[in-house]
Amino acid sequence: MLSRFRQASQRAAIAGVELAVADVRHLDTLLVAWQDYDLIVSAAMLEYLPKAAGTLVVFVSRQNALMVPFITKWWHAQLYGKTELRAAFQQAGFPDVVFERFPFPYNYLNAWGHVVVARP
Repeated sequence: MLSRFRQASQRAAIAGVELAVADVRHLDTLLVAWQDYDLIVSAAMLEYLPKAAGTLVVFVSRQNALMVPFITKWWHAQLYGKTELRAAFQQAGFPDVVFERFPFPYNYLNAWGHVVVARP
């Protein structure tokens, strides 16, 4: 996945993006410089991030009837509503929680998930 992203960002000539491989299950092995983030974009990884961070942009599966067969039954994962997500982010030290929407032409993804922007 990382190599595909690297190739796509190179084709698009996107500069200033630092990519690295890390095992988030072993936070003590991460580089010391990996702190004080300006922006973190995350999908299904929030539970592995240190609590002290900058802005988080998280894409997470929405709790609705459309997603139940895929997320809970097929993938055996959890679905989240806005109320519990807001509470979780606030408890983790991100009191400023805003729910955004996927823009056109990706607005069909709004049926799938939440776009959560959280700031300390």
